[in-house]
Amino acid sequence: MRRFAAAATIAVLPLAGCLPKPNTLATRSYLLTPVAVDALPQSARAEAEATAVGINPVRMPSYLLRPSVAVRSGTSEVVYLEASLWADRLDRQFQRVLAEDLAARLPYRSVRLAPWNSGEVSQAVSINVLQFDVDTTGTGSLIAWWQVHSASGGGLLTNGTARLTESGPPPDAQPEAIPSTLSRLVSRLAALLAEALQTSGVGAPAR
Repeated sequence: MRRFAAAATIAVLPLAGCLPKPNTLATRSYLLTPVAVDALPQSARAEAEATAVGINPVRMPSYLLRPSVAVRSGTSEVVYLEASLWADRLDRQFQRVLAEDLAARLPYRSVRLAPWNSGEVSQAVSINVLQFDVDTTGTGSLIAWWQVHSASGGGLLTNGTARLTESGPPPDAQPEAIPSTLSRLVSRLAALLAEALQTSGVGAPAR
């Protein structure tokens, strides 16, 4: 029996050296960040609370909802940076950062995230993202449909399409720059929405 056990041990030892090594690829996790600074005057806060704008959950293609950061390679191919991850789902980050950037541009409006109670917001913004990524050269692209509805009756107040681009370093050289490039795109969308709201009278102070 002792000789059999020794033989079994000897038979197993060579296999241990053939086992694959664990994946030791270092990963980094990223977040989108607001670009604008909220400078809402204290005297305007009471009025802002009474005329709030709501941001609905952002719709986004499923290819962008994977944990790994997507990079567009050509017109019909997407590759993923397995060592570069999103710290939270990209659609939720987009919604939060858009709300912060928009609030900075509407000093007489409070901006809230869905869900909200009846009567808490006067207008609701909906965003349908079609493209939100960088390509192999580092150029970021955002294509999105947007609509603003009356929160009470649901009627359409204004709508449009955003087609925005931002330059950045190539992702293979500086993957950490991707969140900054995409954050600038969200900020530019917020500026576009703020202008549309103000032009239509939705973003102007109530009198």
